[in-house]
Amino acid sequence: MLRYNAIILVLFMAVASLAGCQQIRMQQATELTVRGIDLLEDQEYEAAVAEFQEAIALNPQLAIAHSRMGAAYLAMGRIHQALECYQHAVKVDPFSFEDAFCLGQIHHRLGQVREAIRAYLHAADLNENSFQCQLSLGVCHLQLGAVDQAVERFQAALAIDPDSAFAYSNLGAAYDMQGHYYEAIGAYKESLERDPRQPMVLVNLGTTYIKQQRFNAAEGAFARAVECDPTCAAAYERLGYCLYRQAKLDEAEHTYKKALDQSEKLASAHAGLGVVLMTRYLQVQKAAETPGDSDETADLRQRGLEHWHRSLELDPDQPKIRRLLEKYSPKLAAKSLPTL
Repeated sequence: MLRYNAIILVLFMAVASLAGCQQIRMQQATELTVRGIDLLEDQEYEAAVAEFQEAIALNPQLAIAHSRMGAAYLAMGRIHQALECYQHAVKVDPFSFEDAFCLGQIHHRLGQVREAIRAYLHAADLNENSFQCQLSLGVCHLQLGAVDQAVERFQAALAIDPDSAFAYSNLGAAYDMQGHYYEAIGAYKESLERDPRQPMVLVNLGTTYIKQQRFNAAEGAFARAVECDPTCAAAYERLGYCLYRQAKLDEAEHTYKKALDQSEKLASAHAGLGVVLMTRYLQVQKAAETPGDSDETADLRQRGLEHWHRSLELDPDQPKIRRLLEKYSPKLAAKSLPTL
């Protein structure tokens, strides 16, 4: 009986010793993590990572060491290593909203949209009142073409923060994709009320007006866009199209050229300018007293064709421009072709 009691005592002392060692290791890991956080705040990122690595070696279940090491890697631009750290942090502590949300952001930055949605949904389960989480989910759904889900998330975000211009502009884009043009216009206007100087929101608004054949209203939106940003090629290009549809050919030509001044590689501006020049060619040819091309009409046609060629070089997937090019290109007589 005495021998049995002695064995029990030895085992108890061994367990107590192990527990004490484990307690010391945990305490050391905590101290290393605190030093790492201080170094992180001082922007000593490499040194911070070293402290966090030591802490994790002592206590792999220390979620904050994983997540703060991820933050250090993010600050250094080492995004894939940051991703791995946040994945570990969320696995160790699945109840940390901040870590789950950061994991979603990293997936999103890497273009891993479906993985981002999973992480954001986890974060939303932890805090459904997070504006940024609902907004990010909406953006991800919109990128995947899941427009109905995007609308729901943008509406949820706006229920949390009704003054977000960005959320309203994204809601407008989602409504537009659904073909709900009046709702889209309303959302774009709400966004512009909160921040009037948003050239691309004005471009989107004008484009929605065009879909309704409301060219005068569209012209006003595009004009405001170029006032906000005189370098916005997309605004000039859309304005050029709008002016062309209103038969304002001189203004349309000038505006398309302004678009190309800002971005020579804008395929749609080359295509639009080609249409304007070819329309002018047809008008001059129709008004001519004698058939055939004069020097003036030939120049108009040639310039129009060249802009179409340039547009297709930049974006070959334009079947309409290909058809126009084939229709209006001069046809060589067979007898004029050289022989080999």
